[in-house]
Amino acid sequence: MQESALNFRTKQDLHLTRKLFHFLGVMVMVALLVFFSEETCWLLYFGLGGSFIAIDLIRQKSKSLNKFAFKAFGPVLRKSEAHKLSGLTFLVLGTGLTFFIFDKKVLMLSLLFLCMGDPLASLIGVKYGRTKIFGSKS
Repeated sequence: MQESALNFRTKQDLHLTRKLFHFLGVMVMVALLVFFSEETCWLLYFGLGGSFIAIDLIRQKSKSLNKFAFKAFGPVLRKSEAHKLSGLTFLVLGTGLTFFIFDKKVLMLSLLFLCMGDPLASLIGVKYGRTKIFGSKS
C-alpha cells in the first residue's frame, strides 16, 4: 500500500472527520437501542458487529482488502491502523461486553458518555496536553 497516496492521520492530529464519524456511529447505536427491543439489538449487534470484526480481521491478512478499506475510509482511519485492528473493532467488543454485563439503559448512558467524552478528551489533549502520562497520552 502506498502510504504517500493516502491521507493518513496520527494521534496528534485533530482528525475532526474521525471524531464526527465516531460521534454519529455511536449515536446510531443509541438510536437503535431506543427504537428496538433488546432482542433485536442483540441480533443487530451480532450481525453487524460480527461482520465489522470479521472484515477487520480479514483486512489484516488481505493486502487488497486493506488497500480498499483505506481508500474507502481513509478520512477516518489512522496510519497506525494500517497493520492492526481499527478502533471500531474495540468499540464493538466493548459495546458487546457492556451490553452483556449491564442492562440496555446502562449501555445507552455509557455510549452517550463515550460519544461526547472521547472526542472532547482527544481535542483537549491534542490542543492543550503537554505533560505525557502514558506514552503519547497527556
